[in-house]
Amino acid sequence: MEKDQVTDTYQQRVDDQLRFMAFVQELAALSKKHGVAIRSTGGVYVFTDPKEAEGLVYTNDASSSDLDYVIIHELCRLGI
Repeated sequence: MEKDQVTDTYQQRVDDQLRFMAFVQELAALSKKHGVAIRSTGGVYVFTDPKEAEGLVYTNDASSSDLDYVIIHELCRLGI
């Protein structure tokens, strides 16, 4: 791996961490507002490009205690 590639990879990780930290801060505010908390271990996905999350929706079955997401345009692409 060349120096520029290492620098780019490191910068991407820093950017991902900063976006994740901002997300967690906003998630805490949402939790306080709505009285809903999430416990997740190993289930977090940070999109390389935030535009990849366009069309994202979460499941809304509160009785299951599961929280998952789908990308609507991916379902359309698959014909679902």
